[in-house]
Amino acid sequence: MRTRALAVCAALCFFAGESAAQTARSLPRIRSIVVENRPVFGPDERLDDIPLLPDLTFIFRLANLLHIDTKDEVIRRELLVREGDLADPFLLE
Repeated sequence: MRTRALAVCAALCFFAGESAAQTARSLPRIRSIVVENRPVFGPDERLDDIPLLPDLTFIFRLANLLHIDTKDEVIRRELLVREGDLADPFLLE
């Protein structure tokens, strides 16, 4: 009985490893990662629809001027994937 259970476990491990290898072969590789810095507030965002107040859109422009862009190295360090890795959909979500 124990030998049969060991055989079943070995077979399951073999098929699981084979399935993982097939999945790895079917996933594409990440060739490059592009980091784009953008302003916090876009040019189409406005604060002029508040009743009884003047247009406060200048607050958005001021926030964009005061905001410091995160360095590319910091963003790349925090990513879960690197260039050359397999494009695992679980990690890319």
